[in-house]
Amino acid sequence: MVADAPLPGKALVILDPQLCLATKVIPCEDGHAQERALLEEVLPNVEPADLWIGDRNFCTFGFMFGIHDSSSKFLLRQHGNVIGTLLDTRKFKGHTDTGDVYEQLLRLTCSLTDRTLVVRRITVELYQPTRNGETIIYLLTNVPLPRCHVDASR
Repeated sequence: MVADAPLPGKALVILDPQLCLATKVIPCEDGHAQERALLEEVLPNVEPADLWIGDRNFCTFGFMFGIHDSSSKFLLRQHGNVIGTLLDTRKFKGHTDTGDVYEQLLRLTCSLTDRTLVVRRITVELYQPTRNGETIIYLLTNVPLPRCHVDASR
């Protein structure tokens, strides 16, 4: 009789880019679980003045509000399920090697808690599509603009 093989697990790893070192590993015995299922366990690791950077799988209302509540900052690629209310028209901010950059304010409202958070929505219109054919990337951040911000469109 042959025994069943063990199922794969998954781990969510927190990287400190300054140290170039994994500083925390959050294991999960369900190899089919999404990273989103582990975000609640990430939040206790958020410290004031941190900047958390992540792809769209990390862009949830709970994670963004949790980071904000910890006096920390985030820069996350917007997930299609995270919808907010645009508060102004987008403004051209400049060019990069990969595309044109625009910015506007977006109000996020968490329906579970009825809390709101105003973030900056950064739009990058790519010169070349991604491997998935996307030509526009949206980023959400609660990082404030510097006080001496200069508008690149002038």
